[in-house]
Formats: sequence, structure tokens, C-alpha cells
Amino acid sequence: GGHVDRRVSLADEAEAYLVHTLARAGGAPAAGDYFDRIGPRAYETRILRAMGQHFRRYSLYGEATATDRLVIARHPKDPGALVSAGRMIETYRRWERPALEDQARLELAPHFAPGGDWWISQASDTLRASGAAFARESWLTVADHYAIRARAQRSAQDARAALGLYETVITKWPGDPRTPTLELLAGESSEQLGDHPRALGHYGAASRSGVDSVATQALWQRVAVTDTWYQSVARSGGSPRADSLARAVIDEAARLLDARPNHPRAADLVWRQGNLALAHGWNEPAAATFGRLASAYAADARAPAAACLAADATFRLGRFGDAGAAYERALGIARAAGTDSLARRAEAAIPVSYYRDAEAAVAADSLGYDRHANLFTKVADGWPRFAHADLARYRAGLAYANGGHRREAIRSMQRLIDDHPKSGLRRDAGLEIATIAEDAGWHEEAARAYASFARAFPADAQSGPATLKAAELFAGAGQVALADTLRLGYIRHFPNDVETAMALLEDMARRELAGVDASHPISSLLPAAPGRVKRSTAATQGASMSARRTAVPRTRLADYLSMCERHPRLASKPLLAQVRFLQGEEAYSQCARATLSQPLTRSIPARQRLLDAALARYRECVDLGDSEWAHGATFRIGQALVEFGDALMASERPADLKGEDLTAYDEVLSAQSRTFTTRGEDIWSDLLRQKLRVAPDERWIREAQASMWKRLGTRFRFRTESDVPLVEATPPDTDSNESRKTEVRK
Repeated sequence: GGHVDRRVSLADEAEAYLVHTLARAGGAPAAGDYFDRIGPRAYETRILRAMGQHFRRYSLYGEATATDRLVIARHPKDPGALVSAGRMIETYRRWERPALEDQARLELAPHFAPGGDWWISQASDTLRASGAAFARESWLTVADHYAIRARAQRSAQDARAALGLYETVITKWPGDPRTPTLELLAGESSEQLGDHPRALGHYGAASRSGVDSVATQALWQRVAVTDTWYQSVARSGGSPRADSLARAVIDEAARLLDARPNHPRAADLVWRQGNLALAHGWNEPAAATFGRLASAYAADARAPAAACLAADATFRLGRFGDAGAAYERALGIARAAGTDSLARRAEAAIPVSYYRDAEAAVAADSLGYDRHANLFTKVADGWPRFAHADLARYRAGLAYANGGHRREAIRSMQRLIDDHPKSGLRRDAGLEIATIAEDAGWHEEAARAYASFARAFPADAQSGPATLKAAELFAGAGQVALADTLRLGYIRHFPNDVETAMALLEDMARRELAGVDASHPISSLLPAAPGRVKRSTAATQGASMSARRTAVPRTRLADYLSMCERHPRLASKPLLAQVRFLQGEEAYSQCARATLSQPLTRSIPARQRLLDAALARYRECVDLGDSEWAHGATFRIGQALVEFGDALMASERPADLKGEDLTAYDEVLSAQSRTFTTRGEDIWSDLLRQKLRVAPDERWIREAQASMWKRLGTRFRFRTESDVPLVEATPPDTDSNESRKTEVRK
């Protein structure tokens, strides 16, 4: 009823008093009860918001946020609800209650987000955009908080919460410029949860954005996630799945390198690609990838290792020649980088690769001898200290030989012997040289090779045969003396090989016997004191020799005879018979030179002794049983007896005998002479009777026949034809006896 100052707004003052009254009455709960009692009022939201500000002014943050929450609860679609929501969030921040702030954001964001009740009820696009911005910011803020805690505490729960919020924002605002970044964050949260496919999906979406930095990061993360996924599967032993994931890692890395060839981690990507391919046996891409790293990223510390691994993969592919070249490149890179261990490894692998290349060429084409020889020679020439350089040289020699290049084959084998004196292949190489030369007809060269082998390997089982072969080839080449030296060396080194020794000595002895003549009698080949030769017996099979001679016989014949004494079973009867025959010849020659002169009482016994000596030798020859020399000795026995009888008749007569005394003397000599000549002719007759039909063309049979005819002819020298008529001889029908028919005509 009084006067009112018009300068005071009673309504504003009343609202202020009401705000203070409600605040003192209990705040939001009292206000809610109050307005429930009085019913809706237009000023309700204004009073409640003012009360919230009143509480904030006095730092009563709990009461303030409760009031803001009451406003939103009682008037959820009121445009001012967004203001209250913002104030509530700000109050929690000032109050330093982040958990309550995040909780409020999560509660309020769906209400103001597109599609929420508040957002739908607004007619103003501006208000809608503000509400959407509030919701988006709220979700992202909370999501970031979850993500930070998930990283710090490795909390799967926080990571799951962050992922859900990021995906919510991405879904509601797909075209927002920040969406690619959110895809990265969502991918990170998915990765923390171990949900690799989900992470790859988010990173893939981010990689398709137009922002280079985001796309690059997303591509890198796709590689990392795929690799992590691969490693988890590989550790569990899932081979098929691991193979597919390894390929996925390689593909993702390739996608990143294609999009960002200058990526700062490009070398890392290539290194990983190569290692994965190598680990899974994909040698072709492994070789290419490591080769690219070594060439395109030469400054990288892993370039030497990559070069070696590229060579390794090429080797595993069976492309050994390419692998050798790759190891040579790796060696150069490793040396330039000062990586000694890799350099040594590459250096050791080079000859191995080229050797395997040569072996592969042999397996692929067994007849490509020239190519094989060149490949093996390349190894032997280029890497003489390689563990199998000697084998490479040997196989090169074999390939040359098989290809018809004998000179190159011999040179290769000789290089092996010269360059690898401790090689176990020197033995075979020496034999190969000898064999190749022998097959080529180079007998003297082959002989030297066999002899060299025997000298180098005296204990080898082939040493003896090689010595004998060398001797044989030297003899064939006309170097008989050298051949004999080798044979004698064989006899000294192999004293137990009696049979071979006697065969060798027999051949040399026969050649010595072939040179026996008047100037070189048989006695010159025998020991100085031969002793008396005993007659042979059945036990010694005709091989009884002279008495023991000096330790080192003078001739090969003496050597042979000495061995015959020790090994009569192996003695050659023909050779022994020839020796006895020649001894008989020598004695017979001495007998023939002895003249019967007066007084006969001394000269006849002297010649008789020489005759007996000759006959003894001839009989020893006959006893040995060799037909040829037995026939000769038999003929000579007869001849010696006949000539002794003739010598008696032709002997010197005493000078004082005349007339009847001389006649009587001649008759006595004639009777004695006939005794010897008759014995000799009987021997010839027996020989012809037994052997003429068997061996008519044999020399001694012809000699006996001719001598016999001559003796018979002299008996009829002074008889008339009427007393002894001529008888026509009928020649044999066969042409083989043409020489005999000629003899008969004569």
C-alpha cells in the first residue's frame, strides 16, 4: 500500500529472493518440491539456472551441478537445457572431478546428439548443431581419457570403452574432417584389445583419407597390426594361417612403399618383407626383396646382410650360378662396409655356389662335357683354396676326357697333382693321366705317368700293376732298357710275387739268350763258378740249376736260374732246355775245335772228355722234355758222335808206319770210327723214325734227315747203277710237304 520506488524491478528482486530462499531451503531438491507443489511456471527454468549460478558463485559445485541436472531433467527439450549441460560440465572441471565430468558427458551426450530427444525437438539448425557439437566433444573427450588410461595401464576395459566411443562418433559424423584421425585412434584401441581384423578395418578407412600424414600413419599401422597378428599366430603353431598372414604383411608393406616410396622406415619394411619371405621358403621374392634393399638402400647398416640373404635365397632356388654372382656382390658390399664376418661368409659361399652350379649342369645334361669342364675349371682356377677345389679339378679333367679333349684332361689332372699335393685324389688323377695317354696312343707319356704313379704311391695296390704297365709301354716305345729297369724294380719291391718275377726275368733272359753267339757265349751269362749241373729229376720237374751263386747275379739269366732253383715248379722248361742246349753247343764247339794229333793216346782222351761234357749238356736238355730243344739236342748228340768218328778216321797217322802196319793201323781206326758213327746214325734214325711224321717241317728233323741222306749217299759213291738201281720216289699228295719234295729231288 505505500509508494514504490520505480527504479527497483520488483520482479527481478523477487526472483533473486526466491533463488536465495530455494538455495537456503535445500537447493535442487527443495526447488523441485516447490515447483511440483505450485505447478508449472514460465519462470521455473530461469529460477533454477539462476540458482545454479548462485551456487557456482560461492563454489558450491555439488549443489550447482545438482541444480543443472534438475533443469535438464524437468525440461529435457528446452533449448536452454544445452546451456545447463555446458555449465554442469564446466562446473565439474572447475571442481576437479574428472570422473564425474566424464560420467556427466556420457549421460548427456546421447540426449543432445543427432537423433536424441533434445536434438529432434529443436527447430533451429543452429541449436541442433550446437547440441551435436556438445555431444561429439563429450564423447571424444571421454574416449580420449579412456584411451590414455588404456595405454598407461594396459587396460582392456578402458580400451574397449574408448573404442566404443570412437566408433560412435565415427558413425554419427562420417564426413567430419577429424574422422580419419578418429579411425586411427579406433584402430589403436582395437589393436590393444587384440582385435586385429577390427583394427585393420579402422586403419584401412584412415588410409583412404586425403590427409597424407594420416594416410601414411594408417598404412604403417596396417603393416604393424598385420605383423603383430602374424607373430601371435606363428607362436601358436598355426602354419596355414601364418602363411596367409605373412603374405598379408608383405602385401601391406608393399602397399605402403608404393604409396610412400620415400617413407623414412622404407628400409625397415623391405627388410621385414625379405625375412618373412625367407622364413616361409618363398625364395624367389626373398631374393628380389633383399636384393632391392642392398641396392636401393646401400647406406643402410643391413645392406651387407641383405646382400648375403639375397644370395642365400637364390642358392635355395637352385640357381647356383646366379647365387655365386650374388655372393660376389655381397662380398664387395660387405668389404666396403667393413663387415668382416659377412665378408668371410660370402667369400666361403662363392666357390660352393659355382661348384653346385657345375654339379647341376651335369645332372641336367650328362653329355654336355665341354660346359661341365668349363664350370669345374672355373671353380678350381678361381678358388684354389676351396675345400673341394681338387675335386673340381678332377671332375673337370674327367669332363675334358669324356668330351675328347685329352690334352686338356691331362693338364687338369696334372694341375690337381701339382696344386694339391695332399689331396686324396692325387692317386686317381695319376692313374687317369696314364689311362688317358694310353687310350690316346701316347705310349711313352702313358708309361711315364704309370711310373710316376708307382713312385708316388709305392704302397698302393695298383703300384705294382702300374709299374708293369709302364714297363710294357716303354718296351713298346722301344725303350727296352728303361722297361727292364722298371721290371727289376718291381721284382725288388714285390719279392712275394714270385710268379710275376719269374715271368719278367724269363722274358729278359730270353732276350739275353737271343744274343748268344761265338763272341758272346752262354757261359758269359752264367755265374763265374757255375759248378756241375745235376741231372733233373721228376721231383724238380727238370728245373735243377747250378749251385748257389753270388748274392747279386750278373745277368738276368742268372737271376732267373737262381729263382728256378728256389721255385722249380714255376720254371720254364723251354728256357731251361735252351740254356742246356746252348751250354751243349758251347761244349760241342770246344770239342769240334780239338784236333786229334799224335800222340793219339793224349789227344783222343782230351777230345773224349770234351765230347762227354757236350753230350752231358745235350742229354740234360733232352731230359727236360721240351720237344724243340730235345730234338735239337738229339740231333747234336748224333752229330757229335758222327763227327768224332770222322775225326778218328781223319786223325794224324804216325810218321813211322808204312805198308802193312799202316793198313792195320787204319783198320783199327776204322773199326773204332764206325763205333761212333754207327751210334750217331742210329740216333738220327731213331729220331726220324719217331718224329718225321709228327713234325716233318721242324728244323732239327730236317737237319737230321739231310745229314742222314748225306751219310747214306756216301756209302754208294763207287757202286754202279746196275748194282744199286735208281728207285723213283712218289711225292706226298699234300702241298704242305713241298719243301720235303724239293729235298728229295736234290
